[in-house]
Amino acid sequence: MKNLKILLFGILLVGMHLTSCKKEVNQQLQQGTPSENKANVFEKSLTVYSADKTSSTTLRFRAASKEQLDKMRNVEFTLATQPELPAEAELTAPAIKGEEGFSSYAKGATLLPTSITTKPALPPNAIQVDLPQMPKVADMALNVVSVDEAVGGPADITVFYYRSNYHRIRVTNFHPRSIIVDFYNYFNGWHYSGFSYQLFQNTYAWYQHCTRTVGADVTHGNRYNYVVRFVRFCQ
Repeated sequence: MKNLKILLFGILLVGMHLTSCKKEVNQQLQQGTPSENKANVFEKSLTVYSADKTSSTTLRFRAASKEQLDKMRNVEFTLATQPELPAEAELTAPAIKGEEGFSSYAKGATLLPTSITTKPALPPNAIQVDLPQMPKVADMALNVVSVDEAVGGPADITVFYYRSNYHRIRVTNFHPRSIIVDFYNYFNGWHYSGFSYQLFQNTYAWYQHCTRTVGADVTHGNRYNYVVRFVRFCQ
C-alpha cells in the first residue's frame, strides 16, 4: 500500500509538471503569434498567383467592417517575380532608443521624423493582409496594384498590414505617386517601430526585427503600384 501511494504521488507530480510545461509553451505561442478578437473582425480569403500562374498562395484579409473588406475589389494582388531594385547608395536609419529592430532605405526616399507616441497600434480602418501559407523560411514578394475602378475616384487611403515570422520586410514603390510606409512589429499586439518613410518612384525601405513578427502600414492615394517583399534574414 505504501509503495502504491508513492507511485500515485509520483504520477501526480509528473502530471503537474507536464501541465505547467504546456501552459508555458501556450503562453510563448500567444506572445509570438498575432491574434485578433474574432467577434470584432471580418475576414475573407483570396488565392493569388504569379503572372505566369506557376505559383500561388492564399491571402487572408481582416478588417473591422465589411465595408473595409469591400475595398479589395479595387486592388489587384499577384506574386511578384521581378528582381528587386539594387541596394545602391543605401542609407541606414539612425537607431531608435528602445527599438531592437533596424532599418535602411534607398537614396531618394525620405526618412520621416519619429513619432512613436502618435502612431496607433492598429488604425481602425486597417485592412490586415496575412500570408498564412507562406513557409516559415521562404522568401515571398507581393505586388499590389490599383485597378480601373479606383481611377478617377476620390483619394482612397487604405492601410495594409503584412505579417510574417522573423523576416526582413521591404516595400518598394514603382508608381510615380509617392506612398508613406510605417513599419511595425508584433508582441502581444502591433507596435510602431518608429521607422517611417516617404517612398518616391523606384525607391524602397526595409525593416528587420530578429525576434518579432514584422509588418508594414502602407498609405497611398487612389493610384499605386508597390511590392512588399519578405526575406528570411534572421537565423
